[in-house]
Amino acid sequence: MKSFHYQFLFFLMMFVGCTDDPVQQNNFIPRQIFNVTKSLVLPEASGLQTPGGYAVFQDLGFRGILVYNSNGTHFLAFDLAAPHLPSSLCGDPMDYESDWPYIISYCGEEDVRYSVFTPYANYLGETYEMQEYSAVLIDNSTLQIRNF
Repeated sequence: MKSFHYQFLFFLMMFVGCTDDPVQQNNFIPRQIFNVTKSLVLPEASGLQTPGGYAVFQDLGFRGILVYNSNGTHFLAFDLAAPHLPSSLCGDPMDYESDWPYIISYCGEEDVRYSVFTPYANYLGETYEMQEYSAVLIDNSTLQIRNF
């Protein structure tokens, strides 16, 4: 009889512990495979040399990658593709210049705003997350950016 109670408790815990995740898993952004290093000495990356700075690499990701220097040693990297819309409906990268640190998509029925600090946004009742990539400082002048 104890065995039945333990099995019942086990299955009950499994079902109670399983919840639906309200965040879409970037299902509208095609998976990109890359592993590159970028020199922070290059002019295109000069914004990354100071905390709070950023740079965009148009040659990476699906619509380009924005990299943000959060504190001098920790970097955040996000694809500029709008995660809440299929690429056939939004062919433009999101805008990162007009209202920094917000990243805005002007595609769709309304302007959707993400942030480098909270990369989530609601769109038509669903919550979507920007596609984040790994960005690691290898030494004082080299940054590794990859998706795995």
